[in-house]
Amino acid sequence: MACRDILCVFESEKGGLTPAFHQALAFANLQRAHLTVVAAARKVTPPGASIGGSLVSGAINTANAQLRESADAAANAARDAARTSGVIHEIAVREGMLGDIADWAGQRARLADVTVLDRTGATLQIQEALFEQVLFSSGRPAIVASPHKVSERIERMCVAWNGTTVAARARGDALGLFPDVKKVDIVCILSKKGNAGRVPGVDAAQHVARHGIDANVVDLPLSENSVAATIDSYARTSGADLTVMGGFGHSRLREFILGGVTRELSATTSVPLLLSH
Repeated sequence: MACRDILCVFESEKGGLTPAFHQALAFANLQRAHLTVVAAARKVTPPGASIGGSLVSGAINTANAQLRESADAAANAARDAARTSGVIHEIAVREGMLGDIADWAGQRARLADVTVLDRTGATLQIQEALFEQVLFSSGRPAIVASPHKVSERIERMCVAWNGTTVAARARGDALGLFPDVKKVDIVCILSKKGNAGRVPGVDAAQHVARHGIDANVVDLPLSENSVAATIDSYARTSGADLTVMGGFGHSRLREFILGGVTRELSATTSVPLLLSH
């Protein structure tokens, strides 16, 4: 099943278009898919107990008006770009509190083949909230766009493989969404703990090859770099159009404390990143 319905949700600080939109538009052109774009207008909330009430209220109203103005400008820019490209599109603005927008995005993503988002940043930014809700509550894959590369075609994939169910789901989602892929690198990170009980990379490569795709196993030693940095470095230098990985998560608090490959790579990826959970 190729990708036919793409959702892109982003927030623009100054009314410009973000990497998520540019990547979503490229995918829509590639797949001749319907593109739904939502520019988020996040409302600033007043403090519980404010000093100088009218002054604070005025500042909050001004900030909210500016955020809405930026979202409207971004939506107009997205509409013009989509119209010029010739893709079938639907452009809207979603205004609300951070949690409300994130919850809505997680539910709306259930009705798309894939949702394209911007890289995450600090924990309280909207990109972080959108990413968590879409990945962990939609049941559908998410693609994190990179500010360094817009992939206009998907011919080579770098699949991070550790034999887990989420890794298998991500691999399957990626192959289903992008049926024209020609080469897949099954990337396994070698650690001191070993990979006992997990599906070896060679078996995963054989499965991919049965789809008529050139597949090979790449065993990468983990040295001074993190797992995320090792995967991203290989994807970048190998010329991959897409990195594919299973998305891991515990409770939000635990994930924030422990970090993790999912969190790091979603914030730093230099190649478009597909994640499934």
